[in-house]
Amino acid sequence: MGKEISGKSDTLLQMVSPSTIDSFFELSPDAIIFTDEEGTVLSWNKKATDIFGYPGKDIIGKSVLMVLPGDYRRKNLIRFNRLIKSGKASVKWDTAEIEGIKKDGEKVLIEISSNIFKEGDRYLNVYMIRDISRAAELQKKLYRQAVTDHLTGLYNRRYCEEVLKSEFKRASRYKRPFSVVVIDIDGFKQANDLYGHYFGDEVLLETRDVFEETSRNLDILCRYGGDEFVMILPETAKEGAIDVAERVRSRFVEKCKKRDERVRLSLSIGLATFPEDGKDEKCLLEMADRRMYNSKGKGGNVVTAYTVDGSAGTRTESLLNSLTLLAITLEESRAKALMNETRHSQRARVLTMDIGRELGISSERLTLLEHASILHDIGMTFIPKEILNKAGKLTELEAKEIRKHPLIGEEIIEATLSIDGELENLPGIVASHHEWINGKGYPRGLKGEDIPLETRILTVVDAYESMTSYRPYRDIVEPDRVVKELRRYAGVRYDPVIVDLLLDLEVLRR
Repeated sequence: MGKEISGKSDTLLQMVSPSTIDSFFELSPDAIIFTDEEGTVLSWNKKATDIFGYPGKDIIGKSVLMVLPGDYRRKNLIRFNRLIKSGKASVKWDTAEIEGIKKDGEKVLIEISSNIFKEGDRYLNVYMIRDISRAAELQKKLYRQAVTDHLTGLYNRRYCEEVLKSEFKRASRYKRPFSVVVIDIDGFKQANDLYGHYFGDEVLLETRDVFEETSRNLDILCRYGGDEFVMILPETAKEGAIDVAERVRSRFVEKCKKRDERVRLSLSIGLATFPEDGKDEKCLLEMADRRMYNSKGKGGNVVTAYTVDGSAGTRTESLLNSLTLLAITLEESRAKALMNETRHSQRARVLTMDIGRELGISSERLTLLEHASILHDIGMTFIPKEILNKAGKLTELEAKEIRKHPLIGEEIIEATLSIDGELENLPGIVASHHEWINGKGYPRGLKGEDIPLETRILTVVDAYESMTSYRPYRDIVEPDRVVKELRRYAGVRYDPVIVDLLLDLEVLRR
């Protein structure tokens, strides 16, 4: 060491002999590296060789960037400049955890402490480095054990609650949806009583397998306790969550068909979606849990995604869920045909709910608005595919066919559901989402305030989402042109207040 670094202070030499200092330097349990202002390695001990793989003779005189990332080196240059400007002899020790670079190119997690000091007329940098990769791996392993269910290998309740909090914060900050799905195994207690706990464990493992087969990489799967499971679905609006839940339910039933007929195994599933179903993560989980019990009350093997007014009864809720699934399935088919990555109604639902909240409408009307945004195009079911997927301009006869879909949607909902309360307005909203403020829309020529507020919201969002999505007859419209079109027809086709709100919300999203 003495050969590479000259000019030790007289005081230090009087206190400790150079040979002792050299011995300490070489035998230190930590890597010790000295560099000059340019980052050239001046001194390198045995432990540095152990960590990074370079013998001293191969790196002394070369750049420390061979083992330390450039970002960390740049940070130290800033500290160098501050020290020089201050005129002080040294700065405080700085400690960080970073990834170092071994001779073979492999990354190694290190804890690095650095200090800059003045020696004579030059400045030096000393690095004290410790390999913490094994400790970090052990810590990860211990943490994984702490947050994992020992039987299924899924995350446990503790981790579920941690992720719910963080996902809620992220979704709130970026105004993005996410969903929580609560799942309970129907017939599990009976199976345990009949066949014993070993059989019950097999059922739990099969349930885990179903989750893993039907979920996406970003979904969080947890065993919440006993035979109750929770799925956290980031970036997933309600209809997307219903889609996932239905796949889980049907796959589980299919997998359990071969079991003893004395035990009917199925899943009761409830789900809730941010932001419409809860103001915080606890409310979302409670709502999903209540809906799961609602599914159990219907006899199990059901997905419940909505809370319908109690006067409507569970049959109405079940039919509404079925209609929603039909709309999702049909739209998914159309989305594939049109090469759209995201379904129109999913995007429309997010925006309509945001605008509804901005306008301060009641929770009951928000529920109404949500159903309308999902079901507004269900009348397209009876429009021929050749017309829907036509690449060229529609003939007058074809355009007339398309204009039938609002009334077809109204008829489907009225024929299927018997609804009281706010939801009784659902068919009318679906029927009128192509009405114009000036009375020149279709199918009934409604005008101004005669058009329900929910419809006026949906009309603006529907137009916006149509323009910003690919269609067989045109490409996606440029953002500036979308804004011009909405502004141009504000007060003619669209409610100008809602146009302003939508454009403000979309600016915030960017």
